[in-house]
Amino acid sequence: MDFYTQKKLKWLSFINNDQIAAGVSTRQGGFSKTGYSSLNLGLNTADDREVILKNRDLFFSTISPSMQVMHVNQTHSAIVKNVDDTFNIFSEGDGLITTAKNKLLCITIADCGSVLFHNNNNTVIAAIHCGWKGTKLGIIQTVLDKLSKYAHLEEVHAYVGPMIRCSNYEVGKEFLGYFGSEYFKESNGSLFFDLNKVIISTLFRAKLASVTDCGFDTFSEPDLFFSHRRDAGSGRMCAFIGLK
Repeated sequence: MDFYTQKKLKWLSFINNDQIAAGVSTRQGGFSKTGYSSLNLGLNTADDREVILKNRDLFFSTISPSMQVMHVNQTHSAIVKNVDDTFNIFSEGDGLITTAKNKLLCITIADCGSVLFHNNNNTVIAAIHCGWKGTKLGIIQTVLDKLSKYAHLEEVHAYVGPMIRCSNYEVGKEFLGYFGSEYFKESNGSLFFDLNKVIISTLFRAKLASVTDCGFDTFSEPDLFFSHRRDAGSGRMCAFIGLK
């Protein structure tokens, strides 16, 4: 895991070899202004759409010039779409899975969790967006069930992208009814939620081959990452994975 820089773009790379590419963009190197500065890849943000498309063209042509970009209209659901089936780009969902080469699975984030998956033989990949709602609805188990149709889970590797961490994720008391008490900390009368711990714990219980957490807190890294909680009118990064 390391940062790559090219054409003034900077992204975090989990894997980059002759079979697979996987990583997460940063906010650096694009054309957006003000709070969206500068590499905003979020189509559902209020940024200038032409600029967003310009950012996306620059980024995807740099990291995966031969791949078709696959993305969904994210709705904080537990829906995972199979790109190998009849698939309409930007249909509603929060995850993607494929066995096909040259399809780049993309999830946009700005505090929510993201997880990228591949198996040992690089014959199936998946990507999910998992904020608290999607996690509560079971999107991680949904994608694991789908992956298990193509590979043994003990042969699957998972990579958790940058996300808001517990110390910056204040929530209401109602969250105590959504997740176990072990996922919360109290400080000065406020309640803080450890979404990252929920995601990691769920992945470990599945007994995957490996689980890699990048460790970055989107809220605490304003030079690298967008954060919906930190900034009004936040842009979006992209978590991506593709078979070459």
